[in-house]
Formats: sequence, C-alpha cells, structure tokens
Amino acid sequence: HKNAGEPSYTSNTFELTTDNGKTCYLEVITTSDVNGMAGLYFLDSTEFLENTSFVPWLNILPILASLASIGFCIWMLIDCAKRRIKAKLGWIILIFAGVSLSLAIGASELDFDFSLGLFLAFSYISRDAAALAINIRLLLPVGAIVYCCLRNRITLQDPPAEAAPTAEQPLENVTPETAPVQTEDRPDPPSTDT
Repeated sequence: HKNAGEPSYTSNTFELTTDNGKTCYLEVITTSDVNGMAGLYFLDSTEFLENTSFVPWLNILPILASLASIGFCIWMLIDCAKRRIKAKLGWIILIFAGVSLSLAIGASELDFDFSLGLFLAFSYISRDAAALAINIRLLLPVGAIVYCCLRNRITLQDPPAEAAPTAEQPLENVTPETAPVQTEDRPDPPSTDT
C-alpha cells in the first residue's frame, strides 16, 4: 500500500563470484523520485561463507526433528479420530496448530520472530551471505502437545452397561422367590430294555 506522493524503493541483490574465488554481493537500490540509482552497496562475504561452512550439515538436525514432529501430529490425529470426544473437528484442527520461532544471528544484530499458524512446514538452519547472518527457524507442534496432555480428560466415558448377574457374584438379600434355580447334571438312568 503506497501513499500518494511517497517514493517507492526497489532493491535488487546480485551474487558475484570473482576470478580468485571470492563471493561478493552487490545491492542496487532504485527509487521512483530519483532518476537512476539511489544506492549501491558492495559486500565481500567470502570469509563469512568459509566460517559457516558447517551450516548445511547442521541443517540435518532440524529436518529430523521436523519429521518426528510430523509423525507425532499424525499419531495424535489417529488417536483423536478413534476417541469419543466433544468438538472432534476442533481438536483435529488444533492438532496441526504450531508455533514458529525464527532467529537471525548476524554480525551486528540479533533478530527474533514468533508466529502462530498451521504446522505444515519444516524447521531449518540456513545462512544468508548477503546479510551475513545465520537464520534458524523452529516449528513446534504445540496443538498436538496440548491434545496429548488433555486427551484422557476430554475423552467421553462410555455409559455403564447393565451387567447380568453371574454365579461368582455374592447373593445379597436373596429370598426363596428371587433365588436362582440351579440344576445339577445327573447321569441318565440305566435303560431297562431287555
């Protein structure tokens, strides 16, 4: 949304690799109220890339954690579908709700971001050579964790079934009219056929 009379800015970043193997970034900024460029920034990020070469390997950990979280959400979804609970659709939607924590660790700044949303993405660790920062994003399946903790409380109890009396149950207040009739197994009388 641009207000009338306010200039608009455009930023384009280009990655350049020199003949001697250095990686540099060139950012060109233009504005609508200036004819030509408004700014030109050059950044040599070769040292940053060398010092953070471990980041792609370290990214395996959040991906494995994401796969475990997705498996946990599916497990809780199946558990929710099998249980008798009120507002089942609401709980199913809540199971996929998550919290996203983003952290950017730069040479001169630390940026933190928190957001709520559906748990449909992966956690990651990446490096941004143009900003000289390491970006970390963690997704936590808070909805599935809440459901897991509350699932026994929200499960509806089955109505008690009328139990038929059994021979093992003690007879209380039995009168001759209400006493069960027991029959004994007797052998058949001998036959008298001659």
